[in-house]
Amino acid sequence: MLGRPWNVRRALEVKSILELRSTSNFGFKPYSHETGAFQMVAMRSLYSAGCSNFPNISRSWMFTSKSITGLKKAGCTNADVLVLDMEDSVPMGKKTEIREVYRSALKRGYFRGRNVVVRINRDEHISEVLKDINLLGNQEVSFMIPKCSVNFSKMIDCLLSDHETSRGLPQNTFKVMPIIECPSGLAEVREIAHASQRNRALLTGPSDFSLETGCEEYSTTGQTFLAQVVLAAKEAKLTAIAGPYLHLDDYVGTEQHFKSVKGLGFDGELKEATMIRKARENNQSTVQFDIQKSKILAPLPAQARAENILSYEKECHKKDPRDSSKNLPVRILRERGLQNSVYIGQVIRSDLEVTLTETHRVLWESSFLTSSKVTTSTCFAAQLGLQSSTYPLLFINMLTLGLTLSKFTQSAVVHLGCYNATQLRPLKYSDTVRAVCSIKDARHVTGQDGQVKYTIVESRHELVNQDGVRVFRVDTRSLFPPLSILHKKENSELSEDTDISSLSLMRRDNILYHFSNLEMIDTLKPPLKIPPELKAGDLLLHTDVKTFGRSETTSLCNMFRLTNPHHHNTIRYSDREILVPGPLVTAGVVSNTELDLGEVVHEEYLCHENINKVNPGDMVSTLTYIVSVESVPESDVLEVVTVRHIGVKNTDLELLVESEGGLTREFFSGSVRKPADFEDICLSQCPLLYRKIVSNVERKIMRFKTSPGI
Repeated sequence: MLGRPWNVRRALEVKSILELRSTSNFGFKPYSHETGAFQMVAMRSLYSAGCSNFPNISRSWMFTSKSITGLKKAGCTNADVLVLDMEDSVPMGKKTEIREVYRSALKRGYFRGRNVVVRINRDEHISEVLKDINLLGNQEVSFMIPKCSVNFSKMIDCLLSDHETSRGLPQNTFKVMPIIECPSGLAEVREIAHASQRNRALLTGPSDFSLETGCEEYSTTGQTFLAQVVLAAKEAKLTAIAGPYLHLDDYVGTEQHFKSVKGLGFDGELKEATMIRKARENNQSTVQFDIQKSKILAPLPAQARAENILSYEKECHKKDPRDSSKNLPVRILRERGLQNSVYIGQVIRSDLEVTLTETHRVLWESSFLTSSKVTTSTCFAAQLGLQSSTYPLLFINMLTLGLTLSKFTQSAVVHLGCYNATQLRPLKYSDTVRAVCSIKDARHVTGQDGQVKYTIVESRHELVNQDGVRVFRVDTRSLFPPLSILHKKENSELSEDTDISSLSLMRRDNILYHFSNLEMIDTLKPPLKIPPELKAGDLLLHTDVKTFGRSETTSLCNMFRLTNPHHHNTIRYSDREILVPGPLVTAGVVSNTELDLGEVVHEEYLCHENINKVNPGDMVSTLTYIVSVESVPESDVLEVVTVRHIGVKNTDLELLVESEGGLTREFFSGSVRKPADFEDICLSQCPLLYRKIVSNVERKIMRFKTSPGI
């Protein structure tokens, strides 16, 4: 399946949802009326037309549960509009039962004082439409008209007039909202908008429209459909509401979709509400096939369209009637990364070597803001006792991980984090380096059914120069598909150092030695950046940002030998599935702080973890929390600062200053480690950052103090 284009793979995924109906452990029932888990939808509006019997504020529209208990709870929520659905979320055999449940809830006053909308049945079920109006129509409700046409709109207008007369209500008491979701409706959209004085809004159904036309939502046809509905709504002075975005948990994609429909002129957007996250996890109409992807919402139109795509693919790929024995056999040359099993104690040696040149540094600095004179100025580095300016530590980190990818981590599902990244010895221009990886530990992750779901592998990656001497070390944790765990003892080609801590401090102590021999700090050339004063507990907002371009990401991946298809294969993966490598995201997060933390002469990375994915085109911003500030006994002009960088994507962090919800110290405490911990705190304290945290970096830097002499 992985070798197929992403739209065919998506169709196969939706088809897999259908096939799961018959499995007892999954219990799939599309639009399950028992759980009501699928029935929560929110409509985010920028504004809404102020008109009678239609909500002036329509920020959130909630498709309710279909049980008395769920309806009672829905009446107590803060949703601006409650939607009672009688259309395709209710099976034909259950319509009478569900209608009576709704009717009972209305009679009991569960929705008193609330804005209630009933989505009635389609015109092919006219008898059900009559029951919807007669049994659910009271002064509290308005009506959505699905698959609307001019004739159906006029029919509903007549039926509502008769209902108003029978109830002794004034004409036009009941308001309606036509849903445009098919080509015939689009052809009549202007006439539909003017067909009835009851009209208060026009809604779109992009899933049904895509099914009938065979177009993609963001194609020219799909965008023309949306634009025509907006124009018709504006001309008729109606509120324009866009249909739902179907990729659950893809909050960045959702935000971009919102911006897109806002740019088209829509006043609101149907979207699944984040407030029922727990219920959504049990949603029988969704499935998540890849941990790096969001869950897929599979309504009936999406399921039907998936079948159409697969049927078309089958026709296109029928076997050639000619003799297939003459066809050349095809095989994949390399299976990269760990396959089937992992050996604890195994040493994996990369067969790749790289000779460092000036080009590497130039390409790195063209992508990441670099201002530390230790890495940019040979003259400055020489005054600190270094033979030349050094490579940035995160460059070395990326190179070490990249050189072991093809033999180790390319088959991983996701990289969980890197720890204790330390430079052991200087790395010079013209050095030739290779990488060695040793497997330290492995353990299985089981699902609720007790079956092994993933395998977590802990490893150590080291960079070795042409003399066989280690220059850099980093520990990692990676998540793999299920692997057999075996034990193996293998002698490393590297000699163990008796005191690795002394090696990691070698460069630091060398720098301190030269500082102690400098008569005055201002003899350093060129002049130093004026460092800001930092205190433990400070929270810094950096104004510099990093945006990853598509060609830039590809170039960096090639330079570091990152060959994972998730970074390159635009046929197999859609734009939202092409990923920026995690260590590059970390480098972007740190580069945003370069001009704000003063002159850094030495650094170590205690931890850097990736929380949410980053795609090319995403913008990354940075928050920095000052954990501690300590003096350096050997120097009066240096201090060691421990910081925690938080990377955030596609957010203007200056909005945090104006936001009612801020971050507390709890967010930056050591107890917050797992991605779920970050999301829970953001959801409760700072919704602006929910699903936006991309990186957590714990870093220790040695820098110049703030003093009048500098």
